[in-house]
Amino acid sequence: MKKILIPAISALLVLISCNKEDTIQRIRFNGLTVTDIFGYPIYTDTTDWRLTDEWNETEQSLFVGSSAFLCENVDDQYFIIAYPNPCINVLLFHIEKPAGSLFSFCMVDRYFNVITERDSMQNSIFAIDRTYIEVPDDTVRIYYKFTMPGCELRGHGDVLFKDQ
Repeated sequence: MKKILIPAISALLVLISCNKEDTIQRIRFNGLTVTDIFGYPIYTDTTDWRLTDEWNETEQSLFVGSSAFLCENVDDQYFIIAYPNPCINVLLFHIEKPAGSLFSFCMVDRYFNVITERDSMQNSIFAIDRTYIEVPDDTVRIYYKFTMPGCELRGHGDVLFKDQ
């Protein structure tokens, strides 16, 4: 009886733990836009740093008051890049946008835990400094949006923070 009961209980525990792991929502990183210290791309992931992302409910919930409407026209007045990527200590952002629009972002780990966020920014250059914000030695995702009256542009970019 013990010979049957112990393997059966072990198999049940393995199945329960596998099902629990499968239900945890996490980001699967598939690529990275690699940039130098000046922001010039060395390698481009075509899914990063765009302005036309369709977000799921989890992604949309990262932003309070997110508009349901994506802007129909995307022009070259909008731009975002983070550099250097990979990054050791300080990650710089350069954004371009027309006057009257706002920029917001939310940095999350692979399990959608918020690391840092900013809302309604008007700056065109800003930094994330690991001296002041605890960022893991890992790939993180930055969701961002440009908001203007009636619609918004949405995107994401992946950044690898590493220790030396």
